[in-house]
Amino acid sequence: MTQRDSAVAAGPGFVLIGFGLSALGYLLFISWNVPILDQFAFRQTQTAISAYWLLKGGPVLDYQTPVLGYPWSIPFEFPVFQWLVARMSGLFGLSIDHSGRAISTAFFLGSAALLFRIVLVISTERRLAALCMGCLLVSPLALFWSRAVMIESTALFFSMAFVWALVEYRRTEKWDHPFIDVVLAIVACPIGEACAGYGCLEAIGLGLGPHRHVPTVGMSVDSETIEINSVIL
Repeated sequence: MTQRDSAVAAGPGFVLIGFGLSALGYLLFISWNVPILDQFAFRQTQTAISAYWLLKGGPVLDYQTPVLGYPWSIPFEFPVFQWLVARMSGLFGLSIDHSGRAISTAFFLGSAALLFRIVLVISTERRLAALCMGCLLVSPLALFWSRAVMIESTALFFSMAFVWALVEYRRTEKWDHPFIDVVLAIVACPIGEACAGYGCLEAIGLGLGPHRHVPTVGMSVDSETIEINSVIL
């Protein structure tokens, strides 16, 4: 297949990508100045309050969390998202709400780009990679939560980066990628829930082990596919 034929075949995926980016831009525009009081308002405002006190010079690891009373410090996750929001707010003079939406959206777009790269490495098909990225970008739930002041996009990004480093290792067998994986796992697991840690450990075992190919109709399912499912689930 020529380069032109490959671009034509990938057309539907890029249409989805264009539509998803347009929808995300529109949603971000109309909600930019809306208070973070829509779905899961308690979780968004709780995250914003933690970022606010980090901005005011509060402790990073023992950051304030407005639940369960004094001393208001029960960290739910490693505050990578909150710290970035506080730093962006301080550097650019943005409100916590605006910084939170911007950081969350940026990590979501980064996750979509990583998904494209992961599928391209595994399948070598640009069409499939574009379709997968496009499906993520047009997902209503993903679009809605990608501009929320919550940690989900950040956790997803580092988890996807973990999978990317793993599949790159399977492709190149360069041992710098496992070390990158360890760093990404250390960052990703404390951000998200405990089940993310199980997914990362399982994926490491599958990724560093021997290849296992299961023949199917017109495609192969191997350990890289399982790795992606492990982290996403």
